[in-house]
Amino acid sequence: MSSKRSFSFALAALAVFGSALYAKADTPSFALDQTKAPTNFAAGLGVGQAVYATANEDVDSFGFFLDQSGGGNVNFFIYDATTSSLTLAPEAVAAPSSNKDWTYLTGLDVELAAGNTYYFGVYGNGSMSIGLDPTASTFLPGFELPPSGPASLDFTGDTPGTALSGSLNAQGLSTADVGLRVYDPPTTPEPSSLVLLGTGILGAAGAMRRRATR
Repeated sequence: MSSKRSFSFALAALAVFGSALYAKADTPSFALDQTKAPTNFAAGLGVGQAVYATANEDVDSFGFFLDQSGGGNVNFFIYDATTSSLTLAPEAVAAPSSNKDWTYLTGLDVELAAGNTYYFGVYGNGSMSIGLDPTASTFLPGFELPPSGPASLDFTGDTPGTALSGSLNAQGLSTADVGLRVYDPPTTPEPSSLVLLGTGILGAAGAMRRRATR
């Protein structure tokens, strides 16, 4: 490999490393995965999964394993069961029309309070199918299943707050866990990391140039 090509390669590698500092981790902070047979919900009906915050935590995005007949939008929200209030009012997300997939609401800046239980919920504008009874889980520090209370609740989309506070198993469905993934915001690099990155790039560039002139 020529000195010129080595120099280009080194800069490219450093650039990739630098961009990785801004990359969002692939591992969710809270995950209930590998769901079993899906459950169908009629338009305006849905389900919420309980998440207990053991520390103050920020939420960047969350998602469910679902599809909706005919496509269209489903509605994601977060309900604080401790204060009986909506932390995040329903927001529309485009759903796959078939072949269930993880579907996410992103770009959030939602803070969860330590000691509170939250229901991350979704209801459809049409006939929605969602994965329940997960068989795998991931809980990073700050997130757990609630120490008490139902793991999931049924609700209606018209008044998710009211329904979530008093509709345990209202539709005769299982109250087992719901497939859910919750993510923290991307990590912002500290100034010291940026200084080290810049120093590394300049040092590599100088070394490769000196080699090229020999």
